[in-house]
Amino acid sequence: MKRHIAVVVLIVLGMTLLLAGCAQPSTPATPTAAPAAATKAPAPAATAAPTKAPAAAPSAVAPTAAPTAAPAQKASWPASGRSITYIIPFAAGGSTDLVARIVAPYLEKKLGIPVSVVNKAGGNTQVGMTELATAKPDGYTIGTVDIPAANITYMLPDRGAVYTAKSFMPLAILNHFPPGWVVKADSRFKTVKDVIDAAKAQPGAITVGDSGLLNSWHLSTLSVEKAAGISLRSVHFDGGGPSQTALLGGHIDIATNSVLNSAAALKAGQVRIVGIMGTERDKFNPGIPTFKEQGYDVAYEAWYTVAVPAGTPKEVADILASALNKVTANPEFKKKADELQATMAPPMTPAQIEKLWTDYDVTVKPLVDAAVAKQ
Repeated sequence: MKRHIAVVVLIVLGMTLLLAGCAQPSTPATPTAAPAAATKAPAPAATAAPTKAPAAAPSAVAPTAAPTAAPAQKASWPASGRSITYIIPFAAGGSTDLVARIVAPYLEKKLGIPVSVVNKAGGNTQVGMTELATAKPDGYTIGTVDIPAANITYMLPDRGAVYTAKSFMPLAILNHFPPGWVVKADSRFKTVKDVIDAAKAQPGAITVGDSGLLNSWHLSTLSVEKAAGISLRSVHFDGGGPSQTALLGGHIDIATNSVLNSAAALKAGQVRIVGIMGTERDKFNPGIPTFKEQGYDVAYEAWYTVAVPAGTPKEVADILASALNKVTANPEFKKKADELQATMAPPMTPAQIEKLWTDYDVTVKPLVDAAVAKQ
């Protein structure tokens, strides 16, 4: 009996040891090692990921550079290799042409591309103005606009002008001139009164040259006729230069012209100016009296502005306007303008020039109507 109990005890003990040995592989050692590894491994990885992600963020923000780059492309106007055509709607040698030719070299320096002055005379500026109005609005075609000559052309229905004031974008004002009555140095006319008296004695006999039919200078002559109650015979040319040439050649009695256009001949003693139609005397020739000082209520003036076709991108127009204003403010340019005896206008914004332009639509309308009625 005792032996039987001992055998049972031995069997139970052996099974216990066997079960303990089988359970050994599933000890907590492995789970303990795994958490240890999980604690260490994620720590560096988690730290590294946030550190790298923000570092990459600035690259991802690169799209904000695009808006900055776009304006830079617009500001790159004018393009290298291009050139600007500068239209003058008068023949060479007149005051508009002379001023443009001293503007062009300075404008070239400011913009870094060639500026070519081209004369497109005819039709009281209509030929040149038509070309300017219909040019591609990209800033590479600019032109000098004579106010109010430009107004007059589109006021006359039979002219068939394809433009109005709205066809252009004014950029900057250049110069302004009152016309004067220029005679040869040996002329019998010494004063405005001399001309008026002769015209009253012989209506329609005194010939007066101008820059074109219903041009600014022609209208100024009509103003004198109206104020003095006389009749003159107008002779039309394609600019102040040809008018001056005709005067010196003895083909006309008087040339209605700017002091600038007559400056060289005046200095050479070839001509005399009996009066100017400005509100004050010419600063370069203060000895010349105004018409008003001589008893005739006449005040007339033309303004010259640079413009581009309507539709020209604003950023391009702004670049051109800024360059032109810097040119006219340049002391070296001012000296050349003074040598030319060009009376430069006070600076004006494009909006102010537009107002000046449209105001002249009202001012010259009665003169245009009177001129048409006279024909």
